[in-house]
Amino acid sequence: MTPLDLLKWTGGPGSIQLLLILTAVGIWLHYRRPRHRHIARIILSGTGLTYWILATPVIAIAIESLLPRVAAAAAFHDSHFDTVVVLDGDNRRGRLAEALAVWRRAGPRRVVVSGEVWLKDELVAAGVPEGQVSREAVTANTREQVLWLRSVTAERPDGGRVAVIASRLQAPRVTALIRRAGIRTTVVAAPIDVEPRNTGLWAVVPSYAALRLSRDALYEWMALQYYEMRGWIDSPAVPVVEAGLWRNVLPVSKARMARV
Repeated sequence: MTPLDLLKWTGGPGSIQLLLILTAVGIWLHYRRPRHRHIARIILSGTGLTYWILATPVIAIAIESLLPRVAAAAAFHDSHFDTVVVLDGDNRRGRLAEALAVWRRAGPRRVVVSGEVWLKDELVAAGVPEGQVSREAVTANTREQVLWLRSVTAERPDGGRVAVIASRLQAPRVTALIRRAGIRTTVVAAPIDVEPRNTGLWAVVPSYAALRLSRDALYEWMALQYYEMRGWIDSPAVPVVEAGLWRNVLPVSKARMARV
């Protein structure tokens, strides 16, 4: 099992799955191993504090800021695409919304879904002609999705433009893999499902939306590190973290909050 497989199995920091695992371990130690109750208290209190911090919008936004920048979807509003590929993954509803927006603007001849049948069904239900939508169940991991993209782009000998839709959190990794593979596509970064409330006092009030953002951003940051270590993407894919980063993030400036 690779470190990334372990990360997926546990859900990673900020996931409900890991929260339940750590809580169960702490409770088990407390009641079944009385001599280790001090360890149980450390696990339970540390888990609670960590999740409280990760669920704070200002922290979630700071974690996301560690990811490389990818052009926002708005940058492609006037672009025409012959084919739109929707990659399944985190924040499915955000990907669906962006796929529909691109389809309405660009009028592609076909839409290809890489993932669950739910995405295809929702596209058709929203008005995309069923004859223009196809699905490939390529959901094992991001690397396999990008390798599969080779066949999609190879089918366009006429040079038709291909747009690849991924969440704005996964987009840096997808972009790095596509660049390494030499595939001619445009990565369109879709919004996340729910933006955490981040104005005024809401910036420091924990919420599930902020916890999800922290979880997904941390996962992508660690995945980028792992991909670089394995040599699957060119370095540096992750920006150098300067010592002044946290001073730039906290306290949160209005400009930084408005970005998200």
